[in-house]
Amino acid sequence: MTPHQVHRASVLTLAIAAFAIAITCMLLIAQATPWYRNTDMNMHNVVDALALNTDIAPNPFAQPATPLKALLAVNYRVQHALGWLPVANLDQLAATSDPVRALPPLVRAGCTQQTLLVLLTILAGAGLVYSLTREFDAAIMAIILLSGSAGLLFQGLLIRPELLCVALGNIGALWCATRATRAKDASRRHLWIFAAGLLVGCSTLEKLPGLLFSLPCLAWCLLHPLKARGDVGRRDWTPILPTVAGIGVLLLLHALMNSPGKLVDDAVNRLRFFAFAGALLPLLRRPGLTTDWRAVVRGGIRDAAMLGGGILLVLPLTYLLLRATLSPANTLLYLTGVLNFLAAPTPYMAQLAPAENLGAEILRSLQDTPLLFAVGLALPVIAVVMRGAPRHLRLMSSLLVGVGIGFVLVLSRRHFSDQYSIFAQVPLLLALPLAFSGLLRPGTGTCASGDRHWLIVPALVAAFVLCLGVYIRLQPKHYYFQDDIRLPVSELTLTFLFDHDAHPARYRQLMQDHYQDRVGFRRHLDHYLEDPR
Repeated sequence: MTPHQVHRASVLTLAIAAFAIAITCMLLIAQATPWYRNTDMNMHNVVDALALNTDIAPNPFAQPATPLKALLAVNYRVQHALGWLPVANLDQLAATSDPVRALPPLVRAGCTQQTLLVLLTILAGAGLVYSLTREFDAAIMAIILLSGSAGLLFQGLLIRPELLCVALGNIGALWCATRATRAKDASRRHLWIFAAGLLVGCSTLEKLPGLLFSLPCLAWCLLHPLKARGDVGRRDWTPILPTVAGIGVLLLLHALMNSPGKLVDDAVNRLRFFAFAGALLPLLRRPGLTTDWRAVVRGGIRDAAMLGGGILLVLPLTYLLLRATLSPANTLLYLTGVLNFLAAPTPYMAQLAPAENLGAEILRSLQDTPLLFAVGLALPVIAVVMRGAPRHLRLMSSLLVGVGIGFVLVLSRRHFSDQYSIFAQVPLLLALPLAFSGLLRPGTGTCASGDRHWLIVPALVAAFVLCLGVYIRLQPKHYYFQDDIRLPVSELTLTFLFDHDAHPARYRQLMQDHYQDRVGFRRHLDHYLEDPR
């Protein structure tokens, strides 16, 4: 084997080992975790997935998580058809002699789905890094770093919306934006920007902060040199896409006005404004705009319209996809609740207590992984200062650092909980291999082309050493709240299993039909947990 082949085999072994460590850590903690832990989000999404399969509109309950619930519903249908799950909808759950016994496999199936999504997110992050650097070593570093992220692996143990929100918005949408800037003509460029908007829209349907991922996508398209800028001629048919999206949203609003639910006025007005703006902006053409700066402004407006059009089109597409399992009335009822939260979130946000000390919350988030924040800030800054580093790597690493710090500031306005650390860790970890690759490029004065391997190997080994300690960081994060492990279960756990207001009325009714009241349900649950056989 040549030295180059030996090097590739060695670093690939490190990546596989880091990947295996991530899988092992999640499996070890999952096996030691009772199914009734963390029922607040686990059971809420499980029951809503069963409701989707029963033609019942779920309750948005402060965070829509629509893609997660739809994916979970499909998962349940497939596994039930294969005989791996006892039930796939609420009617089947009601028909069982003991619904409690059907809940553990549903929760475990959902957690397994999340574990697989974590692994796919790691590979997708490595793909994003490779698409920007075209370097095998940089992609390997991304795999090792993401495999050692406790904030990311934490999402593989719970059925929560943050994972898909980050995967779709921070990785998928940014990848589409980078593809847009490499397009050779305006049509392809706008199609990729529109695709980025679709992914940002899906990310927003997971969790409202996902809308913020539109900012780095738009910034990348505006600041990165674009070969197709100003080459928008008559053959560019893509401006019709935001127009179609705007018309689709207006038609959806018309249908929602006649739905059983009530769409608040603020939501209606905002959606109408964005629908009209998205439909009209791409069609504005001024023959007199010939100077360079005016062409840049017009191109920027077109980019923003394409991105916004993709975000808007997610709404009518969601209606069409939900119609595969819900009736028209229930689809509109569910979307009414979702749009009330997304387009007019102020009443919902008022229910959440703001952080008493914003500075303390920010400091708490930084203390979660102080080394990551220190290196994640320092390395991109050095790469930006080094003029020989490629411009696109300096720009993307800076954008990712801005995303990580921005989410810390935004989420700390309430309370920066453990489940939110993924919003900061993933972009910062993706910025590290990009900045490091920029520093090692010939012309920066850091190294010559032939000396690259001697510098990258120690860096990869250091990243792998940090990955070895991921269990030590992940286990306390997952078991920070121990009150829902002890038996008998807490009142909060009992509520989410039996009669929480967020659950559909059909679920609460079937539980009452089987167990009469909370006292009877607790007695039966305690007996079952003592001997689950």
